[in-house]
Amino acid sequence: MDGASEPIPFEVTRFNEIEGVWSPDGKYIAYRSDESGRFELYVKSFPEGTGKYRVSTSGAGDYGEGFVVGWRGDGKELIYANAQKVMAVAVQTEPEFSAGAPRVLFDLSGTKGVNITFGNDMTSDAQRFLIIVGSDTGSALSIVLNWQEILNK
Repeated sequence: MDGASEPIPFEVTRFNEIEGVWSPDGKYIAYRSDESGRFELYVKSFPEGTGKYRVSTSGAGDYGEGFVVGWRGDGKELIYANAQKVMAVAVQTEPEFSAGAPRVLFDLSGTKGVNITFGNDMTSDAQRFLIIVGSDTGSALSIVLNWQEILNK
């Protein structure tokens, strides 16, 4: 980032590749691509760009929905959303990359007002999640002006 080097494209295809997330060791990038006809989660080595692995098996959200939360802090699991489900995949990065079968961490499809979207996060041990919850009640958005004056009262 010092301007001494030129940026290098990581993935150049005719498909949409979005939401890249570095592995904790910096050797892999997890991202979503629609090359299969729907968005799936892939992992590719960095900086070599060799070995491309599809990690999800039944979609990883549509464009604008779903997300890649990221890697567990120890790099042994990838977390992503699939429609209204949050999924986990056990992974191994040494000596080479391999992934297990995706499993449901929790299902939010029966939860009223939940909209899994961008802006989600988790703790490094993947035990707690912060998920944006939308409202389907039609509530109005309130904008508070001069809020600092209100706080001072």
